[in-house]
Amino acid sequence: MARTGTALVVLMGVGTLPAVTAALVRHGLDPATPAATVADAGLPGQRTVRGTVGDIAARTAAEGLRAPAVTVIGTVAAFDPGGTE
Repeated sequence: MARTGTALVVLMGVGTLPAVTAALVRHGLDPATPAATVADAGLPGQRTVRGTVGDIAARTAAEGLRAPAVTVIGTVAAFDPGGTE
């Protein structure tokens, strides 16, 4: 999966995000690949943290995001339709 060039979506993986991202990098994914974690998607309290595969786990933890959350990895993660985040 690290070398497919497609977007990856990690569902309900906040707890395992450090291990998942480390494995992806170890298997060839560029650590500068965009990534975003979205918690409480579609709810008034939705929160988004953006970063790279190399730092998204730390950023997600630092911002206190917890399940339910989804992490998107790939160029699509850099897309911000509202332009506010």
